Amino acid sequence: MSMGQPPETPSVAKRGPMKGPATRIRWQILGLLFLISVVTYLDRINISVAGKQMSEELGLTDLEFGTIFSAFVLGYALFQIPGGWLGDRFGYKKVLVSALLLWSLFTALTPLAPASPLVSLLGVVGAICLVRFLIGLAESVSYPCSTALAGKWFPPQERGRAIGTIFAGLGVGAALTSPIVAWLVVSYSWQISFYVCSLVGILTGLVLVFHLTEWPQQHPRINDSELEYIRGGRPAENPTTSAATPARTTPWMKILTNRDVSLLFASYVCIGYTVYIYFAWFYRYLTDERGFDAINASYFAVLPFLAMTVTAPLGGWLTDRLMLRVGKRTARRIIVMGGKLPCLPLLFLGGRVENDYLAIALLSLGFGLAFLGTNCYWTTAIELMPNHAGTIGAMMNMGTTVAGAFSPILTPLIKDQYGWPAAWTVAGFFTLGAAILWIFIGVQEDRDSSISST
Repeated sequence: MSMGQPPETPSVAKRGPMKGPATRIRWQILGLLFLISVVTYLDRINISVAGKQMSEELGLTDLEFGTIFSAFVLGYALFQIPGGWLGDRFGYKKVLVSALLLWSLFTALTPLAPASPLVSLLGVVGAICLVRFLIGLAESVSYPCSTALAGKWFPPQERGRAIGTIFAGLGVGAALTSPIVAWLVVSYSWQISFYVCSLVGILTGLVLVFHLTEWPQQHPRINDSELEYIRGGRPAENPTTSAATPARTTPWMKILTNRDVSLLFASYVCIGYTVYIYFAWFYRYLTDERGFDAINASYFAVLPFLAMTVTAPLGGWLTDRLMLRVGKRTARRIIVMGGKLPCLPLLFLGGRVENDYLAIALLSLGFGLAFLGTNCYWTTAIELMPNHAGTIGAMMNMGTTVAGAFSPILTPLIKDQYGWPAAWTVAGFFTLGAAILWIFIGVQEDRDSSISST
């Protein structure tokens, strides 16, 4: 079953020899998708590291800062489905590169917002919220389009590893953000940190323009052996006739009423609550609750993200291997539940132990294990309706951002009323809920199932 016709006729590039060992261009494409993931989180959570100095200079309360962080999440959530649909309709590369350049521009505008004319209309908090909202809107296309591209470039038996590697970029981006942004803030200013992050995004976008292609057959250096391996025996795309294929309409009712789409969304809501505590508050937790200075906190704040840098691709590799033995459904449930079930005791203990370093270790391990089965969500979304992978992936990913819209605000309220141990325990229960929902998600063993033909 084909991953779906392109939104426009794909030109077939002149490529390498037709015979001989297969090239490995798909892994270079994966490297570019990994890089996008790194930049996505560099621009997403830089504000959490710069937030302390930013709040002090602008006189922001914790609640106001949480509101600013949640403004990003609101834009990210609202444009998830339109962004995924745009990728399905106009091409994932085109939408992805355009969005990357846009959110990089808005990142540069963040430190300018408090002194902009917007302040007279919206106030300082409102002006920053608007810019962060626009960053979130642009970034919303990143994972739906990136994972859909992975679905085009990788055969089913490698998609777990590919998508796990993409999400390892999340960990690397988040891990690099803390020390780099903290150093820029301490050495220069919090404003400079946003300008540097913006420049990195713009340069990455330019690299993608010249080296990323929508379809494998469009790449000038791929050969027929690798194309055949990627197709895995599926019929080859016929670029000469694809222009005559009418544009597919999106089966919105079928998507919205699909039980597995709803369950994936609900599970992602649960895991999103926990994820956004780390994005918005972990650095501040280390400085305010555990007493680390800014530089040391920036080093320790990377540990959860380094943990997920290991667990995300490891989970993909384990899933690909295990599904050959026990099938997709059982393999994915084992990986997802095996990673998420230990999170509740780990977060419960991490929030209560007196030893600061043991607390960091437990909380970091809990975060890492929560991402062990991330590939299972996205490979399942791709397989449900391959021709609409961007839309379904976006709908599922909106679950994380729905939780992210209230998690950064609810967390300081819980910790002010009951303390940080209670805040971490609540996050653990949300992660437990994400695991339980996977009991009911029905992964189809047959890749060419009827639903995939939509």
